[in-house]
Amino acid sequence: MYTTSATMASGAPFHTVLEREVEDIRCSLVQLEPDAPRHAILHDRLSFWVPLNGRRLVYDRRAREYECRGGDSITMTSGGNVWEGFWHGEESQACVLLEVGDSVLREHSRGGLVHPNGGQMILRQDERIRYSMLALYQDLLQPSPASELFTGHLARGITQHYVSHYCRAADVPDAGGRGLSAPELRRVRECVEERLSQKLSLPELARLTGLSVPAFCRRFRASTGLSPYQYVLRAKIEHAKAVLAREEMPLTDLALSLGFYDQSQFTNTFRRIAGVSPRDFRRRTAA
Repeated sequence: MYTTSATMASGAPFHTVLEREVEDIRCSLVQLEPDAPRHAILHDRLSFWVPLNGRRLVYDRRAREYECRGGDSITMTSGGNVWEGFWHGEESQACVLLEVGDSVLREHSRGGLVHPNGGQMILRQDERIRYSMLALYQDLLQPSPASELFTGHLARGITQHYVSHYCRAADVPDAGGRGLSAPELRRVRECVEERLSQKLSLPELARLTGLSVPAFCRRFRASTGLSPYQYVLRAKIEHAKAVLAREEMPLTDLALSLGFYDQSQFTNTFRRIAGVSPRDFRRRTAA
């Protein structure tokens, strides 16, 4: 039985298939069983739902009916928003769910945030949210070697999009163009190099600079031209190149040592960044 961070009406026919929790963020793949009865959910987090298939009826607190089809996004604001849903069909309905806590929301709104629609549920065909949620879904199915960074990055991107496009009087920090100082950048790079085989999160890296996560991400990109997630992936591939050039470590062992899901994922990432497969790179450096 799937339960949200707040409460769900008893007997609601959800169950969790996959789940990942990073900092104050939770991403899940949930399923609603065939011919599910009408059910209600109470949320205390900003939540985004994207059904992957089928057609679903949802109701806001005023009992207004909305039709949600696969690919539409349902957004529920924090603070006890109640909504109801009904699913009728011969197969289960799969949904990607992203729950964002207040600490992450505050990163993108220092004050005066007014949620849309009086805090009611909103339903949109929002391509930005849809494709970001589908990317989270794919990473749930096959985790990337820096899944915590990837999840944090996308969740914050969705939150920023929601704040800037749907909310009023949002005090969103100016993006600016200033980069990290040389000591700040050195500390981040050293941390990444020392922990290539370990999990890293955006708050951990941001703490090394004393900045908020959004400010850190902006300044890091200004300094390197890459997001933290992209930088960590490239650092892993650069390390892999050095290993391939000097020793005969099996590719499977090398992939797992760097946090990749399997050899196939490692090979695809290596080829995308280096332009050749790991085997071809090893062959060329040995020649």
